[in-house]
Amino acid sequence: MPTDVEKLVQYIRANFPPAIVPPSVQIGGLPSPFLHPSLCVLDAVYSAQQHYSAVDDKKGGGVIGRYAGYRGISHTKGTSLEDGEMEDTLTDLINLIYALGPESFAKDVVHNETKRLGKQPKSEKGKPPFRSQVCLELAQMLLTIEPASSYMSGLSKWAEEVDLENKAYKPRGKFYVKGIGYDTWHYLCMLAGNEDLVKPDVHITNFVKCVLGRKPTKPEIVGLLQEAAKILGVPPKQLDNSIWNYMRNKKKR
Repeated sequence: MPTDVEKLVQYIRANFPPAIVPPSVQIGGLPSPFLHPSLCVLDAVYSAQQHYSAVDDKKGGGVIGRYAGYRGISHTKGTSLEDGEMEDTLTDLINLIYALGPESFAKDVVHNETKRLGKQPKSEKGKPPFRSQVCLELAQMLLTIEPASSYMSGLSKWAEEVDLENKAYKPRGKFYVKGIGYDTWHYLCMLAGNEDLVKPDVHITNFVKCVLGRKPTKPEIVGLLQEAAKILGVPPKQLDNSIWNYMRNKKKR
């Protein structure tokens, strides 16, 4: 009887159009990381349970495009900054949100007024804060964890080395940020260049559940897909992207 990993690999090889085979025949390919730390944080926070076109529509719109336009930076991903372009750091993002205030940042810069995810504690009166407030708190926490993460090189180094199973990143842990859950921490690291992780979001979870006939825990999903990626000979991040696109396209049919 095949193991869970073998079931996943068999399904992928049989059903993905085209099958994942290295080095060049891939679904979606391997997404490039952002070049600005600020965009990593914005994407990670605003994409949670949102249609991705609201975050980045690839045409300069969405949260990413509007922020980039406001800051005068490139919103595209790649390997190097454009000539004369300065890196937009986490400190830059923090300073801008502080200067404008989370509400004005949400309304006037990114034009997105969605609120923080999660239940509102009884101790907090009124409505949940804008996600711009979560971006502020996440950026500040990253600088607390690793001061060098203000720059892309430091953020990428942290993303490669961090242990997200550490209780410090869980609720009530010392690095916990309200509104940032297991999926978002993983996705942030992937945006910063970590190719060994997957984000067990709705698409990825539904895929694994469909293939296995059961719903594993999020850490189990990460481990299973990392093992499957190893057998398939592709980075886990690429497999994640392939499954995500496969499930999104399947939903459209």
